[in-house]
Amino acid sequence: DVARPTLASVGWLTPRAQRRQPRCIDQEETHVPASRHSTPLKAVYVLDEIATSRAGTEQQLLLLLTHLDRRVVSPSVIVFRGSDVTQSWQIADCAVSDLGLVRLASPRGVLKLIALWWRLVRLRPDVVHVLLHDAGVVVPPVAKLAGAVVVASRRDMGFLYSPFVRRLLRLSNRFVTVIAANSRAVAEHVAIAERFPTRRIVVIRNGLDEHRLALPPTDIRTELRIPASAKVIGIVANLNPWKRHRDLIAATEQLNRLGGGYHLVVVGDGPERASLEALIRERGLGAFVHLLGAVNEPI
Repeated sequence: DVARPTLASVGWLTPRAQRRQPRCIDQEETHVPASRHSTPLKAVYVLDEIATSRAGTEQQLLLLLTHLDRRVVSPSVIVFRGSDVTQSWQIADCAVSDLGLVRLASPRGVLKLIALWWRLVRLRPDVVHVLLHDAGVVVPPVAKLAGAVVVASRRDMGFLYSPFVRRLLRLSNRFVTVIAANSRAVAEHVAIAERFPTRRIVVIRNGLDEHRLALPPTDIRTELRIPASAKVIGIVANLNPWKRHRDLIAATEQLNRLGGGYHLVVVGDGPERASLEALIRERGLGAFVHLLGAVNEPI
């Protein structure tokens, strides 16, 4: 028989005795020695879209696909909606296909989900890894019906989900084997809000390309005229409502009212920029809150 790496060996499943609380998977635990006699796990990553290469989930997926050992995992990607970014992705030995699903709640959307099921049946993946919000709701039952083990990612605190969508998630999670969270806080939130068994949640923190750390540092304090004695708070995120920049700005204002001497540096751009700039002007926080916009190398 051909030896195959198991789900446990690549860090998606953990021994029962260790599932009492969300586990944090270290890099050493997920390393699997390659074998000439092994057949790679076939993994399909399904997500809503890749609208930008700067967003966190998309960057993490690109990093993962770039560095996955093809002797252990054979990956492919399916997106609901294609984009210019999707077409420009050049990843060795990884096909990226567009399902053409624009609107879920429509007859055409149902037909597209049936087409996704049939595509998965033909691909016969060992694992389907679901990312982002729309895919997280509708893909798990489709993938399970196609015979795959389903892994779902949770990478935020669920602010986008309405109570109705959260109920749908709880139903969809019945078809999920493991939920991978990118922090303990997210894992704990999933266990409570989605009522998902803690023993089937693992914490796998975001990865970082170590070569990016070799770039020369920028003296951000000098550029922004931040005093050496000031405390600097930083956030790197697209300027969307669910990132809750307003809460962080309010917290910075409160800290400075208490005499803390805090500065907030915001890296990222998005639809909330104009309203955040207006809020900063209205609250008189221009000297303490710095919106840098999109930065190619925020590290």
